Amino acid sequence: MFERLLVALGLTLLFLACGGRAASPANTPSTAPDSSQAQPSAVVAAGRIEDYTSGEPKQFVREKFWLARVGDDLVLALSDRDPHPDFAGDQCRIVWRPDAVIDARYGWFRGKCSGSMFNVNGRIVSGPSGHSMDRYAVTVSDGAIAVDTRQVLEESIDDPLNYSPPHPSTPRLADDAAVYLSLGDSLQYGCCGDPLRSAHPIFARFLSERLNRPVEWVTLAGNDTTSEFIGSQLEVAVAALERYRREGRPVVAITLSIGGNDLLALKPICQGRGSPECIDKFAQILERYRQEIDLIYRRLEQVKDPQTPIFQLNVYDAYDCGRVADKVSASAVGVQLFNNGPAAAAERHGAKLIDVNAAFRGKACEYLIDVDPTYRGHAVIAGLYRTAYEALPAESVEPFVRQ
Repeated sequence: MFERLLVALGLTLLFLACGGRAASPANTPSTAPDSSQAQPSAVVAAGRIEDYTSGEPKQFVREKFWLARVGDDLVLALSDRDPHPDFAGDQCRIVWRPDAVIDARYGWFRGKCSGSMFNVNGRIVSGPSGHSMDRYAVTVSDGAIAVDTRQVLEESIDDPLNYSPPHPSTPRLADDAAVYLSLGDSLQYGCCGDPLRSAHPIFARFLSERLNRPVEWVTLAGNDTTSEFIGSQLEVAVAALERYRREGRPVVAITLSIGGNDLLALKPICQGRGSPECIDKFAQILERYRQEIDLIYRRLEQVKDPQTPIFQLNVYDAYDCGRVADKVSASAVGVQLFNNGPAAAAERHGAKLIDVNAAFRGKACEYLIDVDPTYRGHAVIAGLYRTAYEALPAESVEPFVRQ
């Protein structure tokens, strides 16, 4: 799936970055608003949301947690106890390292004894600790923040996501239902939680309201590379589109995201800083993508209704949590270069580009778990779909409106 390429880019495309510097010791802030008045193991009044700057956690030393505002409205209370059982003592707390840099992004949590690294929302990114930082229940009422340190939440981050297998079962369609078809990689089947809480059923409900008819989401997506898509999923999609046309069943929208898995081939080649072989392989991948995405579009155009719009997603930077260092990150440059391909293909074929990269910029820690969207991230993507659909010309919408 194309989102997972960001992990590889961060590790393998270092030749694209302008360079970075190693983390150095830093003084960690030791207090936060009102921490001296709170009692351990109690509900802590933690000030107001406007007291906090996104991406700059503050420590409640006595209560043993960090409070982090992530993005505009996400507030997390993260235990400063290292989850590693061998390093759970008071001398081995988790500290905030504003100077720590990974992939040219500053600001990470670090276990003082284990050395484990966690991002600003407590997600473990390296080290032996085994799982993410524990998270306490937080309520925000009229801007006032309260943290219940007696209640450790089961999930470690925004949404409790579990892996979903590709190719969810195709729904049984009602006789009068139109189809919204999603194709490509795992984002298009709603990875990695409940697919019914992903962007696609939200978009289908919007289409139903807009077109005054039932619209069902059908996904054929998997974890394909571009070549795998052409060899299998594309022909399944073509057969489905041909069948729907024979049945007189409208396909009112198609969403597509494909190509990122191809970049994972760089991982064994691009170890450390880039070599000529690494650079050549990256160039080959970009050229092959350009050729194969054109083939995909041409094949779909042969069988779909000429009025059916295609929305193509680009790639987002999974490391962009809003703390950008003075150096350009490898993942940011790699994403920028790769995204020239989807943008050019959409323009050549009259498709609508869904700029997920711009929408997620600075908010990866809010919208992602690892490299996959949280339900919050999926909601943002659904909003992008809706905005793009509302901007369509009338000839792409009116033929599908049921009077």
